[in-house]
Amino acid sequence: MGNHDKPNEAIFEKLEDAAIPCYQVTFDPEEAEQAGAFVEDALSEEDALESGVDLIDALMMPSAAKENKR
Repeated sequence: MGNHDKPNEAIFEKLEDAAIPCYQVTFDPEEAEQAGAFVEDALSEEDALESGVDLIDALMMPSAAKENKR
């Protein structure tokens, strides 16, 4: 395991500083990666497509409710 695989003390200090409101902390690209800034947690393509169905249902509900009131 190389040094770049494990966050060092300076990164931990920067992360603590970043929690201070209005205090700006800069990370170089390697530090940002070590701090976990680039963890991939996006939706899969399948999940994104399925969420579109939920949106269609949500958009259709108000119009269906209006028609039931007439």
